[in-house]
Amino acid sequence: MNDQELDERLRAGDPARSRSDVLNPMIDRLVSGPVPRRPRRGWRPVVVVGGSLALVGALVAGTDLGTVLLSIPPFAQLEHGATFRPTDGLSFVPMEGDDRGKQCKLYIDLGGLTDSQASEVRSYWSSADPAAFAIAVRERIAKQDSDSGETAETIELQASVDQILADLATIAPDIKWGTAVPGQSFAPGDPHLAAVTRSCDEPDK
Repeated sequence: MNDQELDERLRAGDPARSRSDVLNPMIDRLVSGPVPRRPRRGWRPVVVVGGSLALVGALVAGTDLGTVLLSIPPFAQLEHGATFRPTDGLSFVPMEGDDRGKQCKLYIDLGGLTDSQASEVRSYWSSADPAAFAIAVRERIAKQDSDSGETAETIELQASVDQILADLATIAPDIKWGTAVPGQSFAPGDPHLAAVTRSCDEPDK
């Protein structure tokens, strides 16, 4: 399905189609990115902490957000408690696990941000330096206890999450790692990184 077909299908099935002046630009923006060849690979918090579904900006009532989110990278709905996902992914080449050496992108789900924090995060994440991020992750890995019992891939994933939290703390100082209880949400001013999803391209064979 190409972008135009998706656009037409969403418009035809959307009860909010009468608000096409608001909905259509949102759909066009969401489907504008390239589609990777491989479904997303998710990394989720181990501890459930403490909802709602939305995306960047205002959404028209009745919009099938789940359909839209599953149609664009990283092909995943928002994690519990997340109300915000920048549409840009940060380029990253894993050094461990099944995705070693592949061209990947990291997508972040967040909740509890104020409007100003969400705007700053969106701007920061779209312009973040992948090389600097990768170096910082490697430095965190080098400090890990080699006898921790964790796999190299798990250590790399956790180091990525820790670095994202450190970077975002410059915008939201009290940001934490965790999801919300289903049906609940984080209040503005209680920022959480709810998920980091890795989406990778498969090399041509």
